[in-house]
Amino acid sequence: MDKETSGLMVVARSPKAYELLQQQFRKREVEKTYLGLVRGRMPEKKGKISWPIGRHVKHGERISVKTKKPREAETRYSVQKEYKEFSLLEIKPITGRTHQIRVHMAASGHPLAGDTRYGRRKSKPSFPRLFLHASCLSFIHPETQKKVEFSSPLPEDLKKFLDKLEEKKKKSDMNLLVKK
Repeated sequence: MDKETSGLMVVARSPKAYELLQQQFRKREVEKTYLGLVRGRMPEKKGKISWPIGRHVKHGERISVKTKKPREAETRYSVQKEYKEFSLLEIKPITGRTHQIRVHMAASGHPLAGDTRYGRRKSKPSFPRLFLHASCLSFIHPETQKKVEFSSPLPEDLKKFLDKLEEKKKKSDMNLLVKK
């Protein structure tokens, strides 16, 4: 998980648990759900981005869809809420490539709010950090062999930013009603 991403992580407490969790990740059995705020409005309410990604052709420290060694990558999303300049998405990475969500969203023309690495660098960031939150994680527990699910609410800074967007949306809606 990127250092700017908030939310859930799973940590193995024994070599056996580590191996079993690693197997689940490899087989894509771990379900990961993120909340992300992207710039603009998505073309569809639900969608799938499945562009291969890898190290950038010229800038090897960055991940990109422009790569000589593409690796399969799939990200699914659904729009949860739309604002004037942003869309709140539920995002499910099917594969788990480095920076996959950030790269797919930016390549689709809808970078994550606050993403200065893959988003708009020249414009003033609208949010002081990356608006990406690991909100739900489920997997088979290595000891009990039962499915477990964990969730994490949005942290206060992300919630406050959404509240400001809600306020602006209400004012805009009120202005439209008054003009009619």
